[in-house]
Parts: sequence; structure tokens; C-alpha cells
Amino acid sequence: MIALDTNVLVRYLVQDLESQAEVAGRVIDSLTFDNPGFVSREVVVELVRVLERAYGFGPNDIAEVLDGLLAAVEIRLEAALDVAAALERMRVRGGGFADLMIWSAARNAGCRSLVTFDRVMESLPGVDVLGG
Repeated sequence: MIALDTNVLVRYLVQDLESQAEVAGRVIDSLTFDNPGFVSREVVVELVRVLERAYGFGPNDIAEVLDGLLAAVEIRLEAALDVAAALERMRVRGGGFADLMIWSAARNAGCRSLVTFDRVMESLPGVDVLGG
């Protein structure tokens, strides 16, 4: 198994730098079920942020990318259940993917609450928005 960094996935997905896209394609095309690529939760969060901010991907585009990662048998996605849950919540209720992954991590760790100044997160169960 090899770990894939965000920039490799970005090059593969957007095909904007031809030489790097070609190399990324060879690496990803070489992956199999028995010789998979590992994608950490941090890479997933960074990937979403880069695709949104640098490439203008909208929620539907992001959902398509994440669905592809979740379905790929040659990819081992860390916290795949959290990614799938965050993606579903993002589809249904909106919200930022990174915030939803932070919320999932807190819940998985057994935290009684997640404290934040981010009012966007206040609709999530167990989130306490601080004043200030």
C-alpha cells in the first residue's frame, strides 16, 4: 500500500499540469485491490478545500469526487464512514465538509460537546457555540 498526498489526487482529478497529471495517472492507474492507495482523512479534507477554493468546485462536484473515492476498490479511505456521513449531511443540510469531519471526529472520540466560535456549526448536535 502507498499513501497518496493531496497534490497527487488534485493533479489526477483536474488534469491541469500535464506532466504531473500524467505521472499521477500512472500511479493511480497502477493501484489495485491487493495493492491499494491509502488516503488519510486529512488528505480528504484538504482535497475538498483545494477543489473548492482553487478550482471552483461546487457541492455537486465535490460530492461526485467523494463518491468516487468511497467507491474505489483500489483506494483505502481512512475514516470512510465519517467521510460518507459528512458527505450525506452536506448534501441534505449543507455546511462545510471540514466542519462536518471535525464534528465527526469529536463524536467518535466520545466528546460530550464540541466548542466553537463558528455559528455555522450550531445546528449540529452536541455543538456549543461560544460568545465573544
